[in-house]
Amino acid sequence: MRPFYDNGGVYQLVFELREFTSIEVGKLGSVEFTPGWYTYFGSAWGTGGLRKRIARHYKTFADGKKAHWHVDYFREKANLVEAFFAHESREFEHTWATAWAELPTSTVPVRRMGASDCMGCPAHFLKLNSRPSASLLRSLTKSQSQQLIQVIEFENAAEVDSLAEWESRYWLGRSIIERSRLRLYSEGCDAPKEIALLTKNRWLREVITETVNDTGIGFDGCKEAIGIASAVETLLFNHGGLAQRVLFESDQDQSTDSILKISRKSIERQRERLELVNNGEACSIAPRPGDKAPDTMTFGKLLSRLARARGAITAGLFLIPRIRSQQTRCELDKITYHVDQYEIELRKFKSLVESLATNGETTHPVSQSKQHVARETKVTPKRLHVQLASGMSMILKNNRDIPRTSYDLRPSKEEKARMLGEINELQMLANQLATAVATCDA
Repeated sequence: MRPFYDNGGVYQLVFELREFTSIEVGKLGSVEFTPGWYTYFGSAWGTGGLRKRIARHYKTFADGKKAHWHVDYFREKANLVEAFFAHESREFEHTWATAWAELPTSTVPVRRMGASDCMGCPAHFLKLNSRPSASLLRSLTKSQSQQLIQVIEFENAAEVDSLAEWESRYWLGRSIIERSRLRLYSEGCDAPKEIALLTKNRWLREVITETVNDTGIGFDGCKEAIGIASAVETLLFNHGGLAQRVLFESDQDQSTDSILKISRKSIERQRERLELVNNGEACSIAPRPGDKAPDTMTFGKLLSRLARARGAITAGLFLIPRIRSQQTRCELDKITYHVDQYEIELRKFKSLVESLATNGETTHPVSQSKQHVARETKVTPKRLHVQLASGMSMILKNNRDIPRTSYDLRPSKEEKARMLGEINELQMLANQLATAVATCDA
C-alpha cells in the first residue's frame, strides 16, 4: 500500500482574499493585503503527518486554534481554497517556494513571511496574479519531484469568477479529475495514463455521479468540463508560466475550441502559438484564417510530410495487386481521383521548392523517408482511399504553408537536391499506381 496523507511531506496552501484587508501578522505587525490569490508553503513530519497539519490550517481561531505561524493570522481573513501535497523530503518546501517565486507573475507581499527557518528564500508566502494549479506546480518541479502531487479541495472553496467562457468549465473539470485522483491514490492504486477514460476509471465515474447529484449538471456537461480541464492541464504541464499567462492573464480571452485544438498539437507548435499570443502577435492560440503558417515550419518538417505522403502511395502499390477481386467502379474512381490530385499538387510543390533560396550550411538533419508497410489481412479499397486522402493532405499543407511561413526555409544545396529527388521519386510512384489502377479496371 502506497503511503497516503497520514505520512509526512510538503504542502502548498492556496488562499483567496476578496477585499483589501489590514492584518496584524504577529511580530511582523500590521500589513495591508490587496485582493487576489496567495499561496503558502510548509512541511509536516510530526504525528498525523500531512493530514493533521492541513486540517489545522483549515481551522480558524473560532475553532479553538491558537496562532503559531504567520499564515495563521492571514487565514482568519482569507478563504482557504485548496492544498497541494506530496510525500517529499523537507527540502522540497524550499524547492516549491523557489519555483513559484521565480515566475514573473509572483510577488513577495511581506519579506520573511513563512520563511523564518529558511535562510535561502525571501518568503514562503507569495501573491500570484492568478489562481495556481496542481498541473503548473507539477510543471515547475517535474525535474526534481518524484512523488505524485495531490490536491485537496475544501468544501468552502470560493467560486471562481469566469474571465473567459471556458474557465468555469475548466475549474469544474479540474475539481472532478483531482478528486478522483485523490480517491484512487488513497486506495493505493496506480493512476491510469488517461484519467479521462471514463469506462476504465470507476473512481472518476463515482465523482461524476456525485457532481451530477450535487450540482444538477448533467453527465455530458461533466464530460465536457473534464475535456477542457485535461486540455488546459496539458498546456500548463508542457509550458508552465507561459501557458498560465496566456490562458489566465492575457487580454485576449481564449475559446474552448482554441484550447482543445492546440492541446492536441505538438509541444513545439503549442509553444509557438502561446508565444505569439503572449507577444501580442496573435489573438488566439489556435490558428485562424490569415495567420502565418502555424506549424513549426522547418525544412525538415516539409520532408517529413512528404515521407507520409509517400507512405500512402507505397501502400497503394503494395495493395492493389492483392485486392483486385474487391474493387468496385466507385472505389476505383476514388483512388484514380486521388492519384491524379497527387500528380497535380506534386508539380506545384516541386515548383515551390525550386524557388526556395539556398544557403551554404545544412540547417536541419535530413531523415530517411519512412516506408509504409500495409497489413494485407485488414486492407480494403475504402481504407486505401482514406490513406491516399491523408497523404494528399500532407502535400496540400506544404503547398499552403510555404508561401506564408514566418520561418527561414532556406535549405542547403544538398537538402534542396534531396527534396527534389524525393519529389521526383514520388511522382514516379504515383504514375506506377495510376498504371496499376488502370490495369485493375481493364
